[in-house]
Amino acid sequence: MLPLIPNITWILLCRALVGFGAGGTFVAGAGVAASLGKHSFLGQGLYGGSVQIGSGLGLLLTPQLYAWFNWQGAFLCWGLLGIASILVWLFVDDGFEAHHRTKVNIRAGLRSPAVWTLGLSHMGTFGLGNAIAAWIAVYLAHQYGLSLGLAATLGSIALLSGMFFRPLGGILLARRAIRPIPLLRIGTILGAAGVALLALPLRFPPLAALG
Repeated sequence: MLPLIPNITWILLCRALVGFGAGGTFVAGAGVAASLGKHSFLGQGLYGGSVQIGSGLGLLLTPQLYAWFNWQGAFLCWGLLGIASILVWLFVDDGFEAHHRTKVNIRAGLRSPAVWTLGLSHMGTFGLGNAIAAWIAVYLAHQYGLSLGLAATLGSIALLSGMFFRPLGGILLARRAIRPIPLLRIGTILGAAGVALLALPLRFPPLAALG
């Protein structure tokens, strides 16, 4: 629907709908991956890696689609792909049995230190990565004078690398090579270090690439 009306209010409304849909499906997918029993760690890693593939390809291919079809055509291409994925999911049997309704204690969750700690870590890793992904092409184009296509290509490399590192994290956890909390600490530290490197007021490409 987004390409139909070239109006900022309409675009923001469509973006909000995308956010609601993506948020719900992300939680649902994570729940399915976590319910895979002894394969749950690997399942979550593969699921996270697939998210990175989608984000990386979006950043990589959108400038080329824009050059071919303008901005409306680029959004239309991704929208058609989304419709195709919906049609596929209509024929997927989730295999879950109906469960009895249970009461959810939201207050207990909000008072849980573990929930807040995990949320802050997730915000500083996955959330931070999404924020940077939205701006990295603009940053590279502005800071180093790159074309938008080249900046998007370089920016997508970091996202696409996640399709290897997230499953790797799942494999390490499944084999008990590392525990979840130390892995969360390492990921958070690396995320903070990457932002610090990008924030340095130096026009030094290796630092930007490392960040």
